[in-house]
Amino acid sequence: MKASAEITQFLKWVVVSALELDDAVRDIAKSKRLAGRTDESLRRDLAVGAGAFRKIGLFYRLMTEMALSRVVDSYLTYLTELLSLIFRASPASLRSGEEVKLDFVLAHATRASLIKAIIDRKVNQLSYQGMRSLSLFLSKRLGFDLFQDKQSLERAVLLVEMRNLIVHTRGIVNDTFIQRVARPPVPRGKLIRFSISDVEAAITFLADSVSDIEGRAHDKFGIRLPYKVPSRSTAAAR
Repeated sequence: MKASAEITQFLKWVVVSALELDDAVRDIAKSKRLAGRTDESLRRDLAVGAGAFRKIGLFYRLMTEMALSRVVDSYLTYLTELLSLIFRASPASLRSGEEVKLDFVLAHATRASLIKAIIDRKVNQLSYQGMRSLSLFLSKRLGFDLFQDKQSLERAVLLVEMRNLIVHTRGIVNDTFIQRVARPPVPRGKLIRFSISDVEAAITFLADSVSDIEGRAHDKFGIRLPYKVPSRSTAAAR
């Protein structure tokens, strides 16, 4: 995912820029010391530079929360777009006993317009049901597994629910998180924390997930993806 790469580059840029600024201030302080200066501000500059790297510590939680939220949001947007492509390629998969109001049907002049509206409504419904429900729907209705093992599913659920905590409860673990996550990393009422390394690991996992899903979705549904993904059968033959 392009957003994942941008987030990784941003975090590295922040850290490297802080280190370079501190080093530049230290170099200036060293030059002043060689020239004979020995005041308190000089000693401080030699010790901590501009203090930029220390500032990162003050905003560390904000940085990691913003980064994790952004990468999970990008992943969820990708899944929403993928669902739309799948349903457009196979609209018959939307058949169910679900009732559709007559005024909803009559609001569309053509069959194509009605199908598009039904697809959009279904995608919107699924996007609010949570990762586990979405995965179950695709598996039962379409015979397509978002994740090829339970461990990957549980990790994706954890990341999405962590994002929900950041957005809705300022990172405080609530009952919904406890109910949806197989192994909650912290108890109810506590603040969930994670490092830049945790964010980088999440980025890698979600990017790998996108690559895996796209290849299998292309093979199963024949949908046209944003960029060409070799089929698994073709890759195996090489």
